[in-house]
Amino acid sequence: MKMKMKMKRIILLSTITVLMFCVACKKDGVYKPKKKISKITHTEKLFSIEENWTWDKNLLTQIQTNYSPSGVSHAIKFSYNSKGQLTRVDSENFDGTYTLFEYDKNKLDKILEYWDNKESYEYKLKYDGKKLLEIVITEFVQDASIAPMDRQSPLAYICSPDMAQTIAENSIAMDKHIQRKAANLFCTISFEWAGKNISKMTCDYPGNGKFVYTYTYDDKINPFNGFLDLNLANAYQYDYIYKNKNNIKSMVEEGGNWFASYEYTYEDKWPVAYTKTTTENNITTTTSYGIVYKK
Repeated sequence: MKMKMKMKRIILLSTITVLMFCVACKKDGVYKPKKKISKITHTEKLFSIEENWTWDKNLLTQIQTNYSPSGVSHAIKFSYNSKGQLTRVDSENFDGTYTLFEYDKNKLDKILEYWDNKESYEYKLKYDGKKLLEIVITEFVQDASIAPMDRQSPLAYICSPDMAQTIAENSIAMDKHIQRKAANLFCTISFEWAGKNISKMTCDYPGNGKFVYTYTYDDKINPFNGFLDLNLANAYQYDYIYKNKNNIKSMVEEGGNWFASYEYTYEDKWPVAYTKTTTENNITTTTSYGIVYKK
């Protein structure tokens, strides 16, 4: 059985949403969209989710997420430096679990993930000019018991939830095959670009193979341009990838049995609703989304 299917059985869905923002060709860590989002809704057959976004002028300060029918809710809070760059993300649900962001001038340089106040992962970014080229992930966790029960996906800091979910699942499976050291080179993620959108992502686990995914896009405005999302509680949700100019239309695993397609409804050039259809092993799931902007 393919490793990806094994991973499906053990993935822990996160109840944490982590966001990192940037503006293409300007300053990483800064998110100042032309239209500010006030609400995002997610609707599937057995559940619905509502996210309420709170702004302080140009800074997104909190996202409150409510789940139905469970009634569970949580809030994510954001901290910034004097330049308006995101520096820290905290969840009200998990003490000692947080994320720090470091910059080299205007570029995001490093992400540090902490569990139980212990450094667990480091994500080092490499660029080709202004384009993200590679992410090298180093793992420091020695004691799995310190991991949050609802573990975050590391790659969702950098790319879309679809990408991140896939990497998280691969990571859990790879964890069982990697001999522990003080620090492990865990994975290298590389990106290829077509214009201002990511066209291919390759995930290379040393000694354990590669996974490759390709993407297509429409020609409309992506309101989350620079919006890096982590939302495994809503696995495979809205898909707005790092610095992508346009809205994703398809994601396909090369040589695999998983793919997703997206259909949008627009007002002017802005998406206000869309439907995502995911197929894996001939099983299809459809989720509907709505985006409400501040007036």
